[in-house]
Amino acid sequence: MRKISILLIFILVLGLFSGCASSDKIPDGVSEEFYNDMMAYGNELIKINEEYDKIEVEDSIKISKREAIRKIVLYNKNVDNLSLQEQKILKSALNLNIALIMYKDDKETFKEDLIESVEKFNQLMQIDLDIIK
Repeated sequence: MRKISILLIFILVLGLFSGCASSDKIPDGVSEEFYNDMMAYGNELIKINEEYDKIEVEDSIKISKREAIRKIVLYNKNVDNLSLQEQKILKSALNLNIALIMYKDDKETFKEDLIESVEKFNQLMQIDLDIIK
């Protein structure tokens, strides 16, 4: 009986630690609101990648009206109000947007650029976003 109790406690503690390890950690110098907006932006880019084979001008206009995209534009207009880390993430997010558009235009030529942009965004945000599927 004692071994079972110890085993149950061990499983509970292990579950607690693994649960804590899997939760999102907001990077230092980044507000929770900014972090959540960047996560929404990343998820929006995944949707855009899945929805469009190629992004034409009229598609860009529709895409620019999406809430997550509009927030990025607002952050860019008010970049001086962001912390240094938030500015780095924003720059990375904007580069990621450009890389995705270029990738949609020519997958073979720009795939590596998109991969590098995703890796940089992931590093700064401390996440594992997978845009290319």
